[in-house]
Amino acid sequence: SRMENITDRDAGFGLVNCLDIPDDSDFWRRVYNMGGGPNMRTIAYDYIKENYASSGLRLEHCAERNWYAVRNFHMQYYEDSEVLNTYLHYWRDSLADHNRLIANDTPFGMKLVSFLAKRIPAFRAQVEKAAFAETKKMAENHRNSPRYWVTHKNDARVSAFFKSYADYEAIPDWGVDMPDISPDTKWERLQHGYPEEKDALALSDLQQTAAFRGGKCTSANWDGDLYAPLNWECAFGHTFTARPFTVLKAGHWCPQCDTSWNGDEKAKHNPFFAQVWYADHDRDEANSYADDCFNDILDADKDWIAFDRTA
Repeated sequence: SRMENITDRDAGFGLVNCLDIPDDSDFWRRVYNMGGGPNMRTIAYDYIKENYASSGLRLEHCAERNWYAVRNFHMQYYEDSEVLNTYLHYWRDSLADHNRLIANDTPFGMKLVSFLAKRIPAFRAQVEKAAFAETKKMAENHRNSPRYWVTHKNDARVSAFFKSYADYEAIPDWGVDMPDISPDTKWERLQHGYPEEKDALALSDLQQTAAFRGGKCTSANWDGDLYAPLNWECAFGHTFTARPFTVLKAGHWCPQCDTSWNGDEKAKHNPFFAQVWYADHDRDEANSYADDCFNDILDADKDWIAFDRTA
């Protein structure tokens, strides 16, 4: 999974800079992706590996590969992250800065372990053995752990994050059949269902946009105002009111569908959504999850802390 991180201080700096934007600027009433830019981009594997390396440890010696879910992540690079930076000028930190901030906040004891692990192979091996044991305990007993879901037959989470038990069991060891994890792997731009190059859109463009989402724009007239509420209908017959800007530029669609967990069914009817869904789902899947599907991991951290204290 590709990640475009941002430090808390850069994010805060950008938000404060909003105060300097004039009221009549075209900055307002828009939606932006706030990412740290090219210098903050990495992939999840490298990010986790670097976190272990900063302590003098090796990821592959401290964790199993199948302790990590393989799909349904929300991380990505932002094609347009520089747009917000042109207004707020908050790109200051790089990944190296981010790593230094983490290192500076590390307790003295951990710094000492890191110092020794980087210089004494036998000491590093002992620390890695202890780290593996501790992480394994968490992986097998924390209710919000992928390994826990598998061993406790949590069918819903296994299907959501691995597709099946067979797919989980097929995950190889580290270094075997690794996917292409180059940060610069070729990517495809999402289609948004309307002619984005046009300076002014017509009602027919909104109808085209709705059709690309499996629905309809049911308003009979439109004066071209992107912020004028219009009537829409999704592929499942839900009717709702939304501004064209909300649909075209902010990525929203049917509010009722947005709160349901039936991605496989939505992708069959919504070509816009399908572009993302079928990146890591098969077209023959038919999973659906209850509205309260989060209850199985509710208070999981509290339970883990209590377990860890008594284990």
